[in-house]
Amino acid sequence: ERTGYIVGIWRNSMDFDVDEVICDGRKAAEMAMDYLFSLGHRRIAYIGSCTHESRYIGYCNKLIQNDIPIDYSLIKPTDQTYESADGAIRQLLEDSTGFTAVFCANDITAIRVLSVLSEKKQKLKRRISVISIDNIQESANTSPYLTSIEIPRADMAHMAVYMVTDRMKGGHQEMARIEFPCRIILRDSCFRL
Repeated sequence: ERTGYIVGIWRNSMDFDVDEVICDGRKAAEMAMDYLFSLGHRRIAYIGSCTHESRYIGYCNKLIQNDIPIDYSLIKPTDQTYESADGAIRQLLEDSTGFTAVFCANDITAIRVLSVLSEKKQKLKRRISVISIDNIQESANTSPYLTSIEIPRADMAHMAVYMVTDRMKGGHQEMARIEFPCRIILRDSCFRL
């Protein structure tokens, strides 16, 4: 007899033998990229994890779908922290690769990217769009305000509690997977070319 109940909450289905609540990181990344494309961007840098990262896969997928070659000089692998984001954006700016937008795998990274871009704005002679994923509270307090793909964490947690409770009461017996949609929160950090 089963004594413990587990519900996984993550970016993508992990195919474990547990109930799952997910919000697809690949789809979130594709939504971010589609928005940048709609603004005319084609030289889009990526800062974030690249190892088994669904957000990176979504970035690459959208470039390929739009017949844009993957330019590895525009991809900066990081551990998605404030500190590693600092080095990544500074390296991109030094390389002068002519990118017009940066897609960051998370808001923590993007917040630092916006800070460095603000610091360097006199030298840049161009505006660089920044978009990310998560929509943490701090993303509405940046300058400019950060455009972000919202992951509905509170709703996902609520559903996970419901699923555990239902299973404990003898409710559903089969493994369940519930996917929540993401949505774009439009703010001021993205510009039309």
